[in-house]
Amino acid sequence: MLLQLAQDKGAIGLASAHEISPSGSRDRIDRVLDYLHAHYTEDLRLEALAGIAALSQSGLHRLFRKHTQSSVSDYLIRLRIAEACARLSGTSQPIQHIAADVGYGALANFNRHFRRLRGMTPRDYRKHFSRRR
Repeated sequence: MLLQLAQDKGAIGLASAHEISPSGSRDRIDRVLDYLHAHYTEDLRLEALAGIAALSQSGLHRLFRKHTQSSVSDYLIRLRIAEACARLSGTSQPIQHIAADVGYGALANFNRHFRRLRGMTPRDYRKHFSRRR
């Protein structure tokens, strides 16, 4: 019976779907991602990002996780550490300056996130790349 109902092309639904349209959700997440990539060095607040997406904070969290398989904070950490890696391997800028430039106010926090994501300290990462040149 359910199969027959599902295949009925003339059937009219009893309730409308109340979801964000796929293109609407794509526009929202694109606005947030563009903003994150342009402002990742700043102190970002979830409230501001939710405003950019025109969603509640919980709505942004669900949409962001759906599209990136990551939380906003984890995505931001990965973005910052990726930029730090590029600077560590490509410049001789002091590590504490790199940490501050990519948005970390505390060097210990930077070191902890770096080690968790890269499996080594920023100093070891730089040494590893200086030997390869």
